[in-house]
Amino acid sequence: MKKNTWSLRTRLVFWLIVPVAVLMTLDTIGLYYRALVALNSAYDRSLLGSARMIGDLLEVKNNRLVAVVPYTVIEFYEADNRSRLLYRIKGFHDEHVAGYEDFPEDPAGVPPKATYPTKVSFFDADYQGEPLRVASMYQAVASSDDRGLALVQVAEPLSLRQSKARRLLAETIAWQLVYLVATIALTWLVVTAFLAPLRRLEQTLLHRGPDDLSPIAQPGVRELEPLVRALNEVMGRLSELLDHQRRFIRDASHQLKTPLAVMKIQLQLAQRSGMPDPQFIDELAQTTARAVNVTNQLLALAKIEQVRGQAHTTPVDVAAIARQVVVAVSALISERGLQFELTGDTPTITAHSWMIEQLLANLLSNAVRHAPQGGALGLDIRSGDEVVIRVWNLGPGIAPEIVDRLFEPFSTTDPLHGTGLGLAICREIVRWLDGSIALRNFDSPQGSGVEAVVRLPGQVNRA
Repeated sequence: MKKNTWSLRTRLVFWLIVPVAVLMTLDTIGLYYRALVALNSAYDRSLLGSARMIGDLLEVKNNRLVAVVPYTVIEFYEADNRSRLLYRIKGFHDEHVAGYEDFPEDPAGVPPKATYPTKVSFFDADYQGEPLRVASMYQAVASSDDRGLALVQVAEPLSLRQSKARRLLAETIAWQLVYLVATIALTWLVVTAFLAPLRRLEQTLLHRGPDDLSPIAQPGVRELEPLVRALNEVMGRLSELLDHQRRFIRDASHQLKTPLAVMKIQLQLAQRSGMPDPQFIDELAQTTARAVNVTNQLLALAKIEQVRGQAHTTPVDVAAIARQVVVAVSALISERGLQFELTGDTPTITAHSWMIEQLLANLLSNAVRHAPQGGALGLDIRSGDEVVIRVWNLGPGIAPEIVDRLFEPFSTTDPLHGTGLGLAICREIVRWLDGSIALRNFDSPQGSGVEAVVRLPGQVNRA
């Protein structure tokens, strides 16, 4: 099942619009309720104005309260044919004076004093199955004959308010939707414009050839500079890896071609001669051993690149690895009658154990191979601010002009026995471990000779 993914532009627009939509929704709700309060307040003031107009016309004649309700008050509410004015007037002694006699009672009740000033209250009530908004006003009326509080109640149906409130809500939502659509469109255009550099970077990469790993030019957008630097770093690593693979294929084809050709010729001669002599068998064995040695060294050189990409490192006991390497070459040391000594400390570094083993094996094999018959050689390991590994042998020195060249692949002072890859492997390992390696001649009380000195940081931790 294919996982549904959103584009970066869609994600940006979504996370920009969702908060805006939420805020607009809250604003719409708040705006609606504020407008509803203002609408009710305006209608209530209108009701109160009508009640005051009626109250101002109240008078006492012959000890009776007389009410005259002008038609203009009623006409104002009935002008649009959607509302009507309901009213009731009660006298000093709660007698009905005018209007609808069965009108809802004011829940606030009658003020306690007849001299109480004008008192107004608003309440909602049902009258004959119709919801009303009622304004009740107790107004003091006085004359030479009598005085007291008269009740003036004016009401209108709530249907008009409700219809206006619904229309107000619909208009508010409609305008907010228009604003939201405009905001979405504007946000989409702005996000598209801001993502244009990323799109250009994508097109730049898509139009590159398969072998083009050259650095990408900085786009001039600060936010994209880290991404471009990371891409350039990745392409640089890929370029180094491809170069290493090309060198490996070239070197392998070059170095294996000669011994394999010699082996083929020797086998052809053996087939023709019928029964080869022992010397011929020895030469064939030496050629085979050289081909195997070259193959192993080439594979070791290639494996360095593979190990570089592995994150698994462990604490490595350098002295323990050194003892394993010494055991591996002990037969060759004994065959040449060499005097060997292993001295020094037992430092531990964090690295790939295979690399440390290859480093020591190549250095010690070179020292054994170039040591004179019956000579002396040794391996010394010291620790402090840095780990120093010294492999030495007593014998002829090295010409200074060829020292640096010996670290190049296939450069050797013994082409009959060496492959010229041992020191190249050592240099690659030490370089990756942020260390250094050097060949030099030395003099000591025991005699002169050649030593390979490797210096590694005290804490080596490479992934």
